[in-house]
Amino acid sequence: MRFQSPIRFEGPVRFEVSQHCPYNQEETFRTILGMDLRVLFSGMGPLPSVVGVEDERGSWDQVGATRRPQLSDGSSALETLTDVRPPDGLAYTITEITGMLGWFAEQVNAEWTLIPDHPGTYAGGHSAGGTYLGGTTVLWRYDVFPRPYREPFVRLVLGRVWRAYMRRALTGALQEVGRQGAGL
Repeated sequence: MRFQSPIRFEGPVRFEVSQHCPYNQEETFRTILGMDLRVLFSGMGPLPSVVGVEDERGSWDQVGATRRPQLSDGSSALETLTDVRPPDGLAYTITEITGMLGWFAEQVNAEWTLIPDHPGTYAGGHSAGGTYLGGTTVLWRYDVFPRPYREPFVRLVLGRVWRAYMRRALTGALQEVGRQGAGL
């Protein structure tokens, strides 16, 4: 007789961070969409940094585009762009995860959502195609699908480090938006 755990977890473990920035939604979206992953993922504690990207197929602003980030611990993953909604957000899946992170997760669904402040405040009028003047709240979500029987570890241990990593990466991303002159 095979041992069956009395607790079976179904579905993903969600990690989510958000931050407000003073830059407009369109420029924030463009900068995040085209950001160098080495800038975004610089590593933290046991979590590796991105050191490069290989096997880029398609333009990263088109659904179906893929790329394979290479990590500092020698691992990699396949990212596939699944949704692009300029300037509201984008989504992608992460599969074929190798190394330590692959031991924990079978797949990750990631989504960036950009929410403008005070919709309706546009230079030149919205109906005339004017430019939005306010700031943006950026919400970044990871839905991690753990490998069997690893959900408690993903939720309790990896989650604590991963959220901190995401917060630091999001802060760095928004600093990059500022460096590129978004909204100014």
